[in-house]
Amino acid sequence: MKIYGVRKIKRKEGIGLDNLAVWFENFWEQYIVGPLGRFSLPGDLLDILLLTALFYWVYSFIKNRRAGKLAIGVALVLLAYGVSDIFNMEAFHKIIAAIVSVGIVIVVIIFQPELRDVLEKIGSTPFGFRAIGEKEQAEVTNTINAVVDAAILIAQTDTDGALIVIERTTKLGDYVDNGQRLDAEVSVPLLRNIFVDRSPLHDGAVIISGNRIAAAGCKLPLTHNEEDLKHLGTRHRAAVGITEICNDCVVVVVSEERHRISLANGGVIKLDYNKNVADLKAEESVKLIRNTLRQDLFHLLTNISAEEASRISDRKAQKERKRMLKKAGQLQKKADMTLKHRARRTVSSPKQETEATTDTPKQD
Repeated sequence: MKIYGVRKIKRKEGIGLDNLAVWFENFWEQYIVGPLGRFSLPGDLLDILLLTALFYWVYSFIKNRRAGKLAIGVALVLLAYGVSDIFNMEAFHKIIAAIVSVGIVIVVIIFQPELRDVLEKIGSTPFGFRAIGEKEQAEVTNTINAVVDAAILIAQTDTDGALIVIERTTKLGDYVDNGQRLDAEVSVPLLRNIFVDRSPLHDGAVIISGNRIAAAGCKLPLTHNEEDLKHLGTRHRAAVGITEICNDCVVVVVSEERHRISLANGGVIKLDYNKNVADLKAEESVKLIRNTLRQDLFHLLTNISAEEASRISDRKAQKERKRMLKKAGQLQKKADMTLKHRARRTVSSPKQETEATTDTPKQD
């Protein structure tokens, strides 16, 4: 017991800088020199690459969310825990240790929405990657064109606004149920009529599921980030709110007062595809707004960039061109054979007539 008491007293009287030097020396030998001596090229290299990808994905996931600031707070608590241990700040260290001991439960409670989003994302598609076929891509393109054209027409009016939610892998059945079910084809006239001022369904959101209008007049939750978005209207806050809960859905918003088109996804909103109403009157400006909004929607809904989509389109066009050339070659070959056959018949016909004339007996 005396020995332990002596060691404890010496630890209290130790100099913090000496402890820090010892800590760095142990850290260097244990985590730098030691692992390098046991470095195995295939396994350890793959381990490093996977950890790098995981850390980058976590950083990308939380950087634009409320969890980003909370993660900084957690990191500071862990840093304080390590510093208090190195410099023997026992009272402070005990307080931080008590916090860290229940830290897992606290982290789960604080990061519950983000953890839910992560699990939904992993359960639906691996880290957001999703391949679609040609048929589905064509359907998505038709939906995008209808939504974009309807949004521009609504923005050009004086009294109308719009809130259009496009569902992806995470289902929005709870919000479909609180609206009016339609199960209708996505079209510009229908979207335009739903959001006409004073119509029964114009105040709610339209939810598109499976490239069909599942429901209209749906009520959406508002964002919890009221402080940063207090300058925006209810439609914009609802757009951010639903994308905070359902991370992979995409929302198109048309402001009723300012007539501006915006796009929300992943708890982030991209404002003002058009700066003012005048942008919706010039033909070139409308064309630019339409193309930009289409490209952004296509990228968010398919994970394919505009450049990749262009390359895919070029490859399809080249493939179709080769198919048409091959078919044209086959038709030309068939036509040539038909002409040759007719030419042979034409040449053989006079010979047959001559032979027939020669063989005919003379009559008295």
